[in-house]
Amino acid sequence: MKKKETIKTAGMLILLGVAAFLFGMCSAGRALESSRGTVDIPAREWISPDIIEHISLYNDDEEEIAEIIEAAEGASARYSVPMELVLAVIETESGFKKNARNGGCYGLMQIHKVNHRWLRKEFGRELDFCDISDNIYAGAYVLAGLVQAYAEGEDYNYALMAYNGGEGDLRRMIRDGYTSSAYSRKVIGRMAKYGN
Repeated sequence: MKKKETIKTAGMLILLGVAAFLFGMCSAGRALESSRGTVDIPAREWISPDIIEHISLYNDDEEEIAEIIEAAEGASARYSVPMELVLAVIETESGFKKNARNGGCYGLMQIHKVNHRWLRKEFGRELDFCDISDNIYAGAYVLAGLVQAYAEGEDYNYALMAYNGGEGDLRRMIRDGYTSSAYSRKVIGRMAKYGN
């Protein structure tokens, strides 16, 4: 094994170890013995080594991965959007790169600049759309509104079509007989990687 590959492998093992400690990857939680006694780490059933390893295929910055997971968890809980949907959108939109830009779209969830002003008004403060937390919370907020308006049960196709192309594009596609798009199918296909 080459030195660079060895370092990357060692980094991955460290990342998984840190994540296991920080996020308590067992479904029933776990107790750690320390000089101060037993410390309970709360269970977070959705986090598995596979999720962390998958994200690290796109982004090898351990601190960013931890921040992405923390923000995705918080935004998911706040806006009642499934965690696996948020992570699948991030993977599809930016490949877990916080500074991704494509045309007028910014950050992990590729929020288009036409949405920046109203999102700042909704949040009541300035937002940095390349900041991990700001971007994920803003993107999950948008996604939650679209899920509420267009999802039927756990069928997120229409919500994802609107997230990707806007509500006008969604109406046109529905009028033309579409029930999904390449984008919505890609995101839904990726959700399984992040599920329980």
